[in-house]
Amino acid sequence: MLNVETSFDEEKEVPRTTKVLKEFYGPDLAEKEYAILSHCWGVEKEGEQEVLFEDMKQLLIVRDKERKEIKGRTGYKKTVQTCRRAQEDGLEWVWIDTCCINKESSSELSEAINSMYKWYANAELCYAYLHDTLGDSWTKQIDSKVIPKWFSRGWTLQELIAPKVVHFLDRKWERIGDKAELAWALSKITRIPDKVLKEGLQKALSSAYDPERPSVAQIFSWAADRTTTREEDRAYSLLGLFGVHMPMLYGEGKNAFRRLQLEIIRTSNDQSVFAWGCERKFGWSDSILADDPSCFRDCDEVTAWNPEWFTTKLRDSGTAGDELSKGTQERLRMESRTIALQHVQIYTMRLINVAAVLGIESNIDQGKEVNTATETFGEFYGADLEEEEYAILSHCWGVVKQGEKEVSFKEMNKLLVMSEGRRNEIRGRTGYKKIINTCRQAQKDGLEWVWIDTCCIDKNSSPELSEAINSMYKWYANAELCYAYLHDTEGDSWQHGWMHSWEHQRKSTPKWFSRGWTLQELIAPKMVHFFDQKWERIGDKAELAWPLSEITRIPGRVLTEVLQKALSSVNDYERPSVAQIISWAAGCITTREEDWTYSLLGLLGVHMPLLYVEGKNAFRRLQLEIIRTSNDQSIFAWGHFDRVFGWSSSILADDPSCFWDCQEVTALEPETFTTYLSDEGMSNDALSRCPQEQLRTFMVTNDGIQIWLPTVAFGPYSEVTLACCDDNHGLITLHLVFSGSTCFRVFGVPKDGGKMEFKQRLLPYKAAKYPSIYVHL
Repeated sequence: MLNVETSFDEEKEVPRTTKVLKEFYGPDLAEKEYAILSHCWGVEKEGEQEVLFEDMKQLLIVRDKERKEIKGRTGYKKTVQTCRRAQEDGLEWVWIDTCCINKESSSELSEAINSMYKWYANAELCYAYLHDTLGDSWTKQIDSKVIPKWFSRGWTLQELIAPKVVHFLDRKWERIGDKAELAWALSKITRIPDKVLKEGLQKALSSAYDPERPSVAQIFSWAADRTTTREEDRAYSLLGLFGVHMPMLYGEGKNAFRRLQLEIIRTSNDQSVFAWGCERKFGWSDSILADDPSCFRDCDEVTAWNPEWFTTKLRDSGTAGDELSKGTQERLRMESRTIALQHVQIYTMRLINVAAVLGIESNIDQGKEVNTATETFGEFYGADLEEEEYAILSHCWGVVKQGEKEVSFKEMNKLLVMSEGRRNEIRGRTGYKKIINTCRQAQKDGLEWVWIDTCCIDKNSSPELSEAINSMYKWYANAELCYAYLHDTEGDSWQHGWMHSWEHQRKSTPKWFSRGWTLQELIAPKMVHFFDQKWERIGDKAELAWPLSEITRIPGRVLTEVLQKALSSVNDYERPSVAQIISWAAGCITTREEDWTYSLLGLLGVHMPLLYVEGKNAFRRLQLEIIRTSNDQSIFAWGHFDRVFGWSSSILADDPSCFWDCQEVTALEPETFTTYLSDEGMSNDALSRCPQEQLRTFMVTNDGIQIWLPTVAFGPYSEVTLACCDDNHGLITLHLVFSGSTCFRVFGVPKDGGKMEFKQRLLPYKAAKYPSIYVHL
């Protein structure tokens, strides 16, 4: 928190050792009385700049020029006025989101977002600063033209509801009124019942009378017309209102709102979460969950009934008593849904200004003075990013030991203000030359912006790194052009290397094809242009599809069309399975073990928090995320062909190399699978005992993966058949041995032709309890 008394008296000299910020924990925090600010962040394009945590922390020790610049910001003036107001109200501490959260720390940011509702609820006073209004005219004329911007922002919803007392202040910091006094106008503007505003959300939620208790859908409706700069914040800003806690994953886009709904479903039996769009007259959706809060716009009067009242209403509507008896109260309280995997949109990206960078380089070469205020980067969000055309680079990072060095974001950002000697050292690096050549090529292609991973991601910021990795597939997919730079080849001789011996292939194939990250960089973009070490064009992805397919084992149709089109095919044999996609990465390598997994996120439509210490556990997490969102059983098919002997005590693979033999594995839809089983001799009676729903679903439990599988028992083995087949259209089988609570998967057991019946199995997925042993072909 900010210390009100020590920071902002302009007439007194403040000792440099003064602590402007102080941290409070546990009981100390619970006893502390503080004010809290609710406001709209300034828009930099409009000359409004906030004061961040690092600015405030260093305020008293930076040079006078820098301090003066900070104090001239609109955000600093807000901070000073908040402290003055708190001092008038007899409070010693204030909390302001802009400067009291270190957003460079992902753990601190996640903790703050998950705690924010509670912090606002515990504040003695909340100041709602309406920067764009004067006086109280907006309270009398409920008109969109005069309603302050504050009411349209996502985060301010919880900041209105959570605090006991909210004082509204106009742009001159004059008091307009408090939440109780303005309840009627606030309710008209926000559609929040005035009872919630006067008495609090928690009291309303504890009401025994259903119509007085806000439903999940009703709470969502309050956020339907609110906006946030980042797509994910439309979900994260609602966590406290629902009492939900989730890890932050900036980069997941609309998936954040899907995760929020799933968390609500896991902890609540409020079926109104499915009531979105109930007034829509025409259309369809392939998911029971909503895309974003706007889908709940028509739910401001939706009431959730408890099971007892629900059954009474059903009885009153004519539902027979014997029908009601089939659905017990317990069933009405429990819900289970399988949610279809959908791809998401990503909304934050830093791009290099091509003209600016080339202009700087030209001026330096010619000995001209460089304008140090030149902006080399631009940041784009939401709609601005969707409309921007840019090129993107795919390359291998330089190896420092071989004299190859990249340029980081910090170095590129400070290039114009560093010493000449330091600047020239950076300009001499191989990584800088790549940046210049990429910009030159983009300029030739009529593009104003480029993205290069080395210098467009601040890797010192763990939230930014996590967002970038979870967004990267989409960034490559949305690029107008992708330049694949093959730094170790000249010309196109590598196209024919695959025809020769393995040793010749290894020597002639560019390193680019062996790297983990370049797999998605080949597949995602619509157009990829290949360049050799001299930046001479070799060809594009469509022109080179045949040799690319031979080298990478990726089907030509995936390269010439797009992966998403192939995945949407209704023909099982044209739709790449999970096992097949992972097999494309089986021969790839990454510098860090975890990146072998993280580089596959976009290809498999998965979003995960990053944890660069987890090693092989990253790939286990990835497989579990796939299982939670997909019914593709090919994920268990690894090692079905090339392992002639051995065992494993986990049904999940250690890493992508385990899927090397899955290049031709096809996942089968339940209807096709039952046809195959019938052809294999499974009786109609046995098939009828397993409904389609059980074929489509399997569940991750604390003890294993619960799944129904066709099983043949012989000797100590259970031969289970997966809903996938090989290139000869033969169903893939696994052999399991159950010993007490342990299950081993055994390789190299001949297939048995015994009687097949469906059985529920519990397959272990945790790290192998016993050492795994394999013998390959």
